[in-house]
Amino acid sequence: MKILEYTLGLPPFRRGGLPRYSKELTETLAERHHDVTLSYPGHMQLLNNKPKFKFRKTRDDYKVYELVNPMPVSLGLGIDSPSAFYAPKDVKYIEDFLRKQQFDVIHIHTLMGLPLEFLQVAHKLGVRLIYTTHDFYGLCPKFLEKNAVKHLTTTKCSPDCMICPKGPSLAKMYVMQSRSYMKLKNTQFIKGIRKKQKNKLTINNNKISMLEAQKKYDLLNYYNKMFSLIDKFHFNSNIAKNIFEKYFSQINGTVLNITEKKLQCSSHNYNNLHKKIVFSYVGPYDYKKGFYLLEKVLVELRKKYKNFEVHVCGDNKSDLSFLKYKWVKNYGILTSEQMNSFYSSTDILIMPSLWHETFGFAVLEALCKGIICIASENVGSSDLLPSNLVFNDKTDLIQKIESFLSNPDLISDEADKVSNLNLPINFDSHVEKVEQNFYY
Repeated sequence: MKILEYTLGLPPFRRGGLPRYSKELTETLAERHHDVTLSYPGHMQLLNNKPKFKFRKTRDDYKVYELVNPMPVSLGLGIDSPSAFYAPKDVKYIEDFLRKQQFDVIHIHTLMGLPLEFLQVAHKLGVRLIYTTHDFYGLCPKFLEKNAVKHLTTTKCSPDCMICPKGPSLAKMYVMQSRSYMKLKNTQFIKGIRKKQKNKLTINNNKISMLEAQKKYDLLNYYNKMFSLIDKFHFNSNIAKNIFEKYFSQINGTVLNITEKKLQCSSHNYNNLHKKIVFSYVGPYDYKKGFYLLEKVLVELRKKYKNFEVHVCGDNKSDLSFLKYKWVKNYGILTSEQMNSFYSSTDILIMPSLWHETFGFAVLEALCKGIICIASENVGSSDLLPSNLVFNDKTDLIQKIESFLSNPDLISDEADKVSNLNLPINFDSHVEKVEQNFYY
């Protein structure tokens, strides 16, 4: 079978679960003797905006094509110039590429950078289109309102929305997609600039004109047309399924939890629980991931209980007041190898997301190591957890954490349950299910 996997970018330039999963899926499909191509949105040229797929040499068993002159890529940071995101693209190069390649299946892992014309041509050629719900980019709850344009005149929106917030300018997006940025991304200078930019990202309630609101509505309608061309949706959790069904009543899809190729599973050694319990958090230190909610809960519990400390990682912020407590250890951004050490010192992982996460690999990774996880009902990987470890609000979270603090012996009992969970840890089996459920 000839398959195209379209992703956000290649690791290590693009980090996160989406690029990693799509790359590992591509590798395994190639190992299973499929003819596989991996494509991603690349750099944008200043004097020529015609989209073209450029072959990139690789030592891998699959082909790689860079989509040169993609649509702007916001990376989920919001939209500044909506009309640039739905500007028409020259269809000739797209059609030439798809006719020449003759794919049987195109598996889309994100709409970012992809023009509507690409899906329209693929649909016309009878190529099967699959979409994995790694995020909710392209969806906005205001689009479902009766007077959507009026609601879009404010930038305040659901934490799930990646459209309403004011994002980077087009000039910044050109730079962020450039090859020069790719080479310099991990330098201290660029890291410093990114840190300052991320610190500016706050939930605000700014007003925009009706004209700009109409453009945002047109953009949402543009993405709605793209989703309507998908033949089958791969929901990576029940939460993802429930959210997408709010927008598309006749949606065709199947829930299949995603996984990782090289999960290092082991048992966890719970020691000194009566002296100290280590609660951990993995992810950005921001509002939508529930970091500030967790901060309030733990500071409140600290007034009554002293038998715990907190370990956090996943962000380069270091000046937050919460991180200055002696009982809080900030590890910053860790490599995958360093994460093994981080997990080994963890007793209970807490994932308190306020936004709806379509999955969340941290929960799966921790469970695989025998670590207890407490997760918000908004976290897609809560599919894997027993109901008593899933919380729905601040009060519920406090009660669940306090149950362990007041009686540490409960941790051993819960750890035994975790060790008997049926986890999706066999990647070859997962890929076989992807083939059976979505490709044929």
